[in-house]
Amino acid sequence: MTTLQLGYNFLKSSYKKTNTQMPENRNVGISTGLLLRPLDCAVIEKIHSITNNPRYGLEPYDSVRGLFIEGNEVYPGSGFREKTHVQICVVNPNCIKGYFIPRGADTTYRIP
Repeated sequence: MTTLQLGYNFLKSSYKKTNTQMPENRNVGISTGLLLRPLDCAVIEKIHSITNNPRYGLEPYDSVRGLFIEGNEVYPGSGFREKTHVQICVVNPNCIKGYFIPRGADTTYRIP
C-alpha cells in the first residue's frame, strides 16, 4: 500500500468518526478545464499531520511533488496531455538554499 493510499484511509477514517462528508475533487469549468483538488489536498495534509506527530516516530517530509496528468492528448496516441504539469511544495524552508532575482528583459529577443 502506498503512502497516499494510507493517508487516504486515515483521512476517510477520521471523517467517518466525525460523521462528516469527505472533500471531493471536482471540475468547476468544463470549458476552462479548471480542476479543484480539495480531496488530494486533504490527503497530503493528513499525511503531513501523521509524519509531523512525534508519537509515530516518522521523519517529516521536506517537500512534496505532484504530477498531474490532465487534458486531451496532444496528438492521437500521445503520452503527452495539454495540461499536464508538476507542482512542487517546499515544506521545510531550510531546504531553500538560494533563489534568483529576475532580471530585466533582453530586447534583442522576443518578449513572450
